[in-house]
Amino acid sequence: MTRRLKDSSESRRHGLLGISLLAVLLMVAANPPCCLFAQQTEPPLRGNVFSQGKALAEVKVTATNRSTGRAYTAFTDPAGQYSFLELSDGTYDVKAEKDRYERFTRKGIAIRSGKPAALDFVLKASSRPDLEKPHPTKAAPPPATPTMPPPPTTLTPTGGDQPRVTARSFLVGKDVEKDGYGLYSYLLFGTPPSEIIRNRYQEAIRAYLGEIQDVKSVQEYIPPQRLNVTYLPLTREPTGANPTPEWVLDSYNYARSEALLLKVPGGLHPGGPYLISTLTPLSKVDILVDDYLYLDLSAVPPGVILPWIKEFMAQASQQRFWEKRDYAQWVLKLRTAIEDMAVALPAVNKAGKDWKDLVASIVWHGSK
Repeated sequence: MTRRLKDSSESRRHGLLGISLLAVLLMVAANPPCCLFAQQTEPPLRGNVFSQGKALAEVKVTATNRSTGRAYTAFTDPAGQYSFLELSDGTYDVKAEKDRYERFTRKGIAIRSGKPAALDFVLKASSRPDLEKPHPTKAAPPPATPTMPPPPTTLTPTGGDQPRVTARSFLVGKDVEKDGYGLYSYLLFGTPPSEIIRNRYQEAIRAYLGEIQDVKSVQEYIPPQRLNVTYLPLTREPTGANPTPEWVLDSYNYARSEALLLKVPGGLHPGGPYLISTLTPLSKVDILVDDYLYLDLSAVPPGVILPWIKEFMAQASQQRFWEKRDYAQWVLKLRTAIEDMAVALPAVNKAGKDWKDLVASIVWHGSK
């Protein structure tokens, strides 16, 4: 009788867990976040400045309204990106300039509300910084001996403006990250896995290997400043080009991972997996203070790890990578809740059967 009561108590606990998850799911479905269908505000004009295939920082970009004569100024960041947060509707001449480079002006750029645009520049090094190169028009003769292709002349929607491409690389032993990438990301585990969470770790590694291309295969086609290189720390170098998830998990460098996680605010980070993105390599900072992306997947069921990895790649491709994609993440949280409930449902059914057996046992023992 004592054994049956103990088992029944455990079953009731599982049953309550399943019922609680069902209640949470219904609450989420009935009360979606207020910002579910809100759209993120995009700058009316943004872009990148390059020179010889590399991002150019501290470039002064000036947008002058042709009608009013008002000039707006922005500067590129270390990744060569600039943006204007406020521009009134109108036609603008946009100029990019930096010492030791030719100035370049793009004329007649139309800015309209609700239609954010992107405008890139390619500057040529020059011994005459006062030399300005006007935007070529149909009436202007082409250069006799062009040394590089002219910058693109078509405005593209900001959402598709040169998104970052995620690539992967192993961080073996005490190796450090290479300089020059547009974004640095990490797939980290806080502690070695128990049998319960081992499947979650393996699914994260499986998605990492299967969904993300090796950086060696893409870096000759894509400039490094457009790459989001996602590192995974290992204790040893892979023996082949295609290591298995099991081998990677057995070779994972938990000590290095824990050291990197200590740079993320919030204290200890046990379990995992965690996905972290930052503009500066984690090995070169004491603690993260600027904008960064942090995804905690330590409570995500293994069956939903893959779509969360894909969501990480989509979010990291944004210029403002630290901003959540509210709708996409709400849908993923709903899928995660459904997966949790699916795992708990067998326990719910078993709890119901155990309740019936318990009642029958009590009635039978009481009648003796």
